[in-house]
Amino acid sequence: MTWNAKNITNILAALIVIGILVYFFGFNSSNESADNDSTPESEPSQEYSLEDYEGYGVSSSNQQAIDTGMEILDQGGNAVDAAVAVSFTLGVTEPFGSGIGGGGGMMYMGSAEDVPTYYDYRETASSTNPADQIGIPGFVKGMQTVHEQHGSLPIEDLLQPAIDYAENGFEVDKTLADRLYYATPRITTSAAPSFYPDGESIKEGETLTQPELAQTLRTLQENGLDDFYEGEIANQISESVAHIEPADLQNYTVAETEAAAGEFEGSTVYSAAPPLSGITVIQMLGMAEYLNVEDTMGDEAEYVRLVSEITRQAYFNRLNRLGDPAFEDVDVELLTGDTYIENRADFVQESRLDNVTALDEYDGVEHTSTSHFVIMDDEGRTISATNTLGNFFGSGSNIDGAWMNSQLGNYSDDPESPNYLVEGKRPRSFMAPTIIQGENNSSVMGVGSPGGDRIPSAIVEFLLRQAYTDESVQDSVNHGRFHPQIDTIHIEERMANDQLIEDLQNYGYQTEVETVATYFGNITGLVRNNEEETMEGISDARRAGSYDIN
Repeated sequence: MTWNAKNITNILAALIVIGILVYFFGFNSSNESADNDSTPESEPSQEYSLEDYEGYGVSSSNQQAIDTGMEILDQGGNAVDAAVAVSFTLGVTEPFGSGIGGGGGMMYMGSAEDVPTYYDYRETASSTNPADQIGIPGFVKGMQTVHEQHGSLPIEDLLQPAIDYAENGFEVDKTLADRLYYATPRITTSAAPSFYPDGESIKEGETLTQPELAQTLRTLQENGLDDFYEGEIANQISESVAHIEPADLQNYTVAETEAAAGEFEGSTVYSAAPPLSGITVIQMLGMAEYLNVEDTMGDEAEYVRLVSEITRQAYFNRLNRLGDPAFEDVDVELLTGDTYIENRADFVQESRLDNVTALDEYDGVEHTSTSHFVIMDDEGRTISATNTLGNFFGSGSNIDGAWMNSQLGNYSDDPESPNYLVEGKRPRSFMAPTIIQGENNSSVMGVGSPGGDRIPSAIVEFLLRQAYTDESVQDSVNHGRFHPQIDTIHIEERMANDQLIEDLQNYGYQTEVETVATYFGNITGLVRNNEEETMEGISDARRAGSYDIN
């Protein structure tokens, strides 16, 4: 064949067509995670000059939620107003991950100079039988509390976007369609006709309307959020759930505490207080700095080994030390202090897979079905929040259009565990909404992720790359991730190669390559550089993450 320009052009065109066909029609295996494609690439990052933009934005894995948050900010609402509206919207448009039947945790920073406050509106236990599944939902009380303290727009206006999506509907995407399909065995489909018309899960591209949920939200809008705990909605919940009494709902309170805090490479890391896993994130970063992880980044296998052992030590500490502070003695200042962290780091250096079983005890089930978002407003307020139902669609029980959580499965059955199931107690969680304050208030980053037990490792691996490489925010998000469990290191397909796998096996690890896009979470966040007067958003394609900045 003569290699003339025409032949080369035809070959290139054919390769492009083949690439497109492989992208859209490539083989996918199936499991309940529903996202089985190899991890797609995110959009390139972009810095927004605050000379040209107002300086506010929203980051989420759901476009309707982003649109809602930006609409509230455009109207003059602050970050808390937008957070309330986004949270209610996500309960409609991302119903597998969060909603009024669940709970969550929110970090609130009033300005670049402030110490953040952590609001815990996790579910509490009204039964000591894990099979009962449903804990007392804290979501609505959480939204009410943060709005009363920091909101500016009327609460009824903030519910309207969610009501509109529930009443008018929205187009079902592949993620929602797949999650419904794979969750079918756990759900009484006749009790959720909007999601299962004619007994079958709604399909991608169809319009989902939720009239029952719309009416429930309208009741909250008209009667006030207290109705969820002592009105019509409360009565319906207590009548539908045998182990939840009216008093259980009436007595629910939000826990407002100082955020857990630690230092990392000159910045202050603020993250969720116990029983969430902010301490775990802080310990991992502190150990990484103390052990000079930066020096291993030229040797990928040694870097993965060292960070994996740091992860295992921090997770082991979490098992033995973290629980609901209302029931357990959790010394946050001790656990985030340099002396304690360096002591744990010294053990990392010696361990190298010692005591494998002891370091990976089973502690209940925690699924990847959470919703994380970050909001910044033009006055410098920052919100980092993670909401959840437990499993996908929670317990699978739907009451007046709302999915009820499954949090009673997230306790330990060991009476010696700080996470042992006791009535009134909040369950431990890997969730870790985080805000990072740059040295001398030079910058603010709100960051977090869904992903079950991979949440702390996903956040930390992203932050390590930001601290120790010259990568852009987006390149650090796109980089492959890994996570250790017992003696196996799970490696994202994009970073797996024969040499890395061989080297890790020589260290004594088993390896497993993960191709499910959402396995390693979905980093969501915004960054404001106060010195350069720029903002930047994080777009993680693992779960269709995106952002908007104005």
